Amino acid sequence: DNKSTDKSVEIIQKNIKKKNYKNLKLIKNKKNILYSGSVEKIIKNSKFNLVAIMDSDNQYDPNDIFKLYKSLNNKDLDLVIGKRSYRQDSIFRKIVSKFFLIISKILIDNNLSDLNCGIRILKKNSKIKKYITHKLNFCNPEIYIQYKINNLKIGEVNINHFNRDNGKSIHTFTNLFKTIIVVILYLFKLSKVKK
Repeated sequence: DNKSTDKSVEIIQKNIKKKNYKNLKLIKNKKNILYSGSVEKIIKNSKFNLVAIMDSDNQYDPNDIFKLYKSLNNKDLDLVIGKRSYRQDSIFRKIVSKFFLIISKILIDNNLSDLNCGIRILKKNSKIKKYITHKLNFCNPEIYIQYKINNLKIGEVNINHFNRDNGKSIHTFTNLFKTIIVVILYLFKLSKVKK
């Protein structure tokens, strides 16, 4: 929980007790550490070598984690990111994402078609000391770079995508210019990352 203002923590705690989910662990951040900080914390706190991470806005199908897992194993990959072939977002979001994709291809030599998809699975690797260092509401480009510079295998898998029915995006038309500048600077910094 990244300092949410809804009742997520109470609902999860209640279900952990009621359903007796002994293996479920709730991590509560003391302050908002942004999306990237939360993802880094999830990877760091995982007891297992494989880590699947999915956004919680109900735009992704939890069953697709198994698709990513199969691809990871069958193709002997180290990182698999979802690919929203039939994206259920507004035209505005699709245009911004297309711009992001073009810039990522130029600056970090991204060869995936949906680098910022909110569902991914990875194998932790001892070559990577820290997966995410930049504090932003993005994380896939940095994870992608870490795997790429360490010559680890990266792939993508088609996944389902639904209309957003929970939460609001922080990326809006009113902060578009600022978001574009932040993304360009972020990708430029990542382009300078050396092995």
